[in-house]
Amino acid sequence: MVDAAHFRQAPGIGIVQPRADLPARAAHACPLGQRERGPVARQVGDRPAVDDTDLELRGAASDQAQCSGSGDAGRIVANTDTRAVAVMRRTGRPRRARCRRCPRYNAPSFSHSRVFAPPMSSAPTPARWRLTRDRIQPTGVAAGWPVEVVESTGSTNADLMAALRATVWPATVGTPAGAAPLVGARVLAALRQTAGRGRQGRPWDGDHGLTFSVACAFAGEPAQLAGLSLAVGVAVADAVATYAQTRGGSAQALTLKWPNDVQIAGRKLAGILVETMRAAPGQTWAVIGIGLNLERPHALEAALGRSLSGVEELVERPEPNAVLAGLLSALGEHLQRFGTQGLAPFVAPFAARDAFAGRPVRLWQDGAVVLEGVAHGIDIHGRLAIESGGRVQWVHSGEVSLRAADAEQQP
Repeated sequence: MVDAAHFRQAPGIGIVQPRADLPARAAHACPLGQRERGPVARQVGDRPAVDDTDLELRGAASDQAQCSGSGDAGRIVANTDTRAVAVMRRTGRPRRARCRRCPRYNAPSFSHSRVFAPPMSSAPTPARWRLTRDRIQPTGVAAGWPVEVVESTGSTNADLMAALRATVWPATVGTPAGAAPLVGARVLAALRQTAGRGRQGRPWDGDHGLTFSVACAFAGEPAQLAGLSLAVGVAVADAVATYAQTRGGSAQALTLKWPNDVQIAGRKLAGILVETMRAAPGQTWAVIGIGLNLERPHALEAALGRSLSGVEELVERPEPNAVLAGLLSALGEHLQRFGTQGLAPFVAPFAARDAFAGRPVRLWQDGAVVLEGVAHGIDIHGRLAIESGGRVQWVHSGEVSLRAADAEQQP
């Protein structure tokens, strides 16, 4: 066993990790490892997290505490202490403490940043997929968007929807015809989502890529945002294609699947979920959630029984900060255009990547085929044209799922 000096806290997530820069020492058990100043404890090792507001190690809070040189230096027990609470209220930060009878290196200070902590049963996010706020540098319209990165949360869409209900953000300005639709845009990205979801409430696993949401205001009523997911799909495909091509990769296999998927050679690469909420008469908030696989999630493929894809199929070792910056840049440009011109400018770009144009398809609803025919693209309202029985039927996204007619598996 090594002592507490050989561990350091991973940034923001309350996981104690071995320090490789110090030689091993004999186990050291000072009160710092056994007591805590603050009313609540966060998980370290296999113990549960309660809250991180007043977390800090108790250390020398007890004058009678003795260093015995034996025991478990990683054990943490919650105790209330009014001095720690007072420090928290005065400074907004947890009070740091150490055992005053031990050398400083034997009693490192611990504090925990106020972020959403991942469940300790989950594996840490691989270093290659980590996001760093300062390295996310979108351009154009998105350059001024505030970006927040959290370790883990239930759902970035749910968080932003809750924030919209609780906070008055700047909404659109001007008249609906000449509005600036992206005033008040905000981005929330998570390294891990524990309750991510896609369209129709399906769960979304984001451990193999990027999961983020963008909230922005549009002029008009929610019904006027029909087709927004299609415009977002074009933006995602354009951003991934640009990223791959600038690094020597190819984007020819990128396709769009109505109404909200981006694919590589028919295998899902990204999913899009758009939720709306009225901000005021004639104004609507849209929260756009995007999940993008950076690597191909083989374990998830086995669990789902179908093939998926990842950006690394187009370019070797994609860098998540650069990918996210490119996505936000494309979204800024495309959302601005959608806010002023609607879906019309995106019909042709969608058609250029349409995965099912001219192909026999089936529409599924509640586990049954409700329509079968040949797909013929979308219109300016986001409806899909399906020719069946000699006539064309226009389909809204609603609760239906589109599949190739020869697909072996139903949705």
